[in-house]
Amino acid sequence: PYVPRAESRERWVGDYDGPMTGYVFRADGYDPDYEPTNADGQHLAELYDGAMWELDQELARFLAALELDTSNTAVIVTSDHGEAFGEHGVILHGSDVHEELARVPLLLRAPTLQAGVHSGLVRTRDLGATLAQLAGAPWPEPEGERGRSMLEQFDAPNAQGSEILTRSGGDRPVWCLRSEQWTFVYHAATESAELYD
Repeated sequence: PYVPRAESRERWVGDYDGPMTGYVFRADGYDPDYEPTNADGQHLAELYDGAMWELDQELARFLAALELDTSNTAVIVTSDHGEAFGEHGVILHGSDVHEELARVPLLLRAPTLQAGVHSGLVRTRDLGATLAQLAGAPWPEPEGERGRSMLEQFDAPNAQGSEILTRSGGDRPVWCLRSEQWTFVYHAATESAELYD
């Protein structure tokens, strides 16, 4: 749920007179037949921003306690999905693969890595292999869904190709093929497609 504390609400959340409380995952949060409005999406986005601001404050405290400058600790911060607040007619996540849901933050800090920004595409399923390589542990050869170390991609971003295929969950699958320049979205239920650059 997106239920920021008072300080965050004051900072991030504006006036709102509607049914969305931040407990949008609960069936009793609002009438399931209710069609969310733009104001509802805006309110949920503000609640989300407040919750993310709180998370950012806590993460900063946690990372400071690790004393990373003097340790051999590796840290990865990411998310399993983004959130939609009305974009493409979607609220929340799980049934779509557009950028607001598929593009997530990925922060990686390790004593053996130089600071920098990697602009290429990476996959969260590669986290296991990445952590294994950082720890010097063995990892099975990439096969199917097993994944590859992202460190290899950082050294040679085009070595594996630069396309990523994703699929939404549910009984109305949506497929997405991403490259550095293009995003192709295919809705299987309606046999319709979208192309973005």
